[in-house]
Amino acid sequence: MDPDAEKLAKKIVDHYFVDINRFVRIKALTKGLQDAVEELIRELHENRVQKEQEEVEGGR
Repeated sequence: MDPDAEKLAKKIVDHYFVDINRFVRIKALTKGLQDAVEELIRELHENRVQKEQEEVEGGR
């Protein structure tokens, strides 16, 4: 293979793997953020339900 072509191919491959690695990291961060938001929503819902139950029991 032509040395210049080999260098160019290596640059393309290196750049491609950097993009793939960046995408995977962003995807993992996004998934972690999504999981955290879902957990927060569950906790807020549980707290709201508990507060409503306490109000109903206190109003008797």
